[in-house]
Amino acid sequence: MRKIAIGLTSCTILLALVAGYVRKTEIDTVFDSVSGLTRLEPVTYILAALSVFSALVIIFFTLKLRSCKPEPGFEKAFQINTLFVPVISFILFAMMVLAAFLYYDYIRKNMDIIIADGILALFAALSGIAFLTISINNYRRKCGAELPLCCFVIVIFICYWLIMTYKQKAANPVLLDYVYDALALCSSALAAYYVTGFCYNRGSLPKTLFFTNLSVYLCLIAVIGASPFPIKLFYVFTIVIMLLNSVTLLKNAVNGNTPGNPESAQADLAEPSEKPAADANEEEP
Repeated sequence: MRKIAIGLTSCTILLALVAGYVRKTEIDTVFDSVSGLTRLEPVTYILAALSVFSALVIIFFTLKLRSCKPEPGFEKAFQINTLFVPVISFILFAMMVLAAFLYYDYIRKNMDIIIADGILALFAALSGIAFLTISINNYRRKCGAELPLCCFVIVIFICYWLIMTYKQKAANPVLLDYVYDALALCSSALAAYYVTGFCYNRGSLPKTLFFTNLSVYLCLIAVIGASPFPIKLFYVFTIVIMLLNSVTLLKNAVNGNTPGNPESAQADLAEPSEKPAADANEEEP
């Protein structure tokens, strides 16, 4: 199981990097520099085929891992044994606060109506705080009332971001300009939704792994052509948190299902200990 888990993460990152390079080539060759319209080129079909192939690869690995059972409770399913993740979370928090400020400054200078976009900047900053709080709680193995709230903040941020993206791009006749943005945000919203399910002991390991890894793949494609710069930072934040969620969930699920794991061994020893007592009670009459 450990090799399959490593294979899932490695293949997702490798395929995402290849797809990002293909997307960069597509942007440079397919889009007309003057009109912004597109022309049919083989690279477009290559990227589409690669995306379908990548989704199938992720499905293959998640089906292989469906026998693994995640630890009960969010704080156990995503528990952290190192300070590495909280440190990364603090960097992401600082990055999102900066990105929110840069985005608000950008819309203030370039747009007439800034209330709706200002709310997106606010949610961006709150999502950075939320993920930092989640990471600290997971490191301390605490499950407070703020944990579901923090998870919901990230869900709301991505969903609102998707709405704003559709609002800004709906009138654009060039579908290829934003199709990967929409797919990336849809998969990210579903991934964040399934991660939140672990707060209520309703987490699904295969679905969570599929959408978190698919989100990493699609967001890395979307970040190539994203603009303005703060939006690129939003995508980087989403890529990192989804990758961290996938890796920590995989690590805890695989370790919890390893035969040599001390906790599982104690559980196995505890079960048969009750059987002799029951047999003894039956033999007394």
